[in-house]
Amino acid sequence: METLKRTHQRHGYDVTVHWIAAHKEVEGNELADKEAKSAAEHRRNNSPTHLLPQYLSLEQLPQSLSTIKQAFKQQTRGRWDRLWAKSPRYACMHSLDPNILSHSFIKLTADLPKRLIGLYMQFHT
Repeated sequence: METLKRTHQRHGYDVTVHWIAAHKEVEGNELADKEAKSAAEHRRNNSPTHLLPQYLSLEQLPQSLSTIKQAFKQQTRGRWDRLWAKSPRYACMHSLDPNILSHSFIKLTADLPKRLIGLYMQFHT
């Protein structure tokens, strides 16, 4: 935040950042939210590049660590789903119970030893 503040002060901008609990019923936030959504929908809704501060006129803005982690998790999960669906074990497990490997089942058995998971699956089927 300090780097951002110094950068803006160097270029003659006065920026004040306030944390608020939510966007609802705060003067100006509804309009800001609407404008942000409009800008995100298409490039033609964005400010002209030459009017932006230099760090915002880059082709691609830096991403936050949480955004990078979320994208990586989605890609990894998608890759795993595709590989699992092609596995011969998937067909066998799916024929027993299509919900056996649901997210809730995996979460439920995550901390159990394999021996107990095997017993649970035998009782379940």
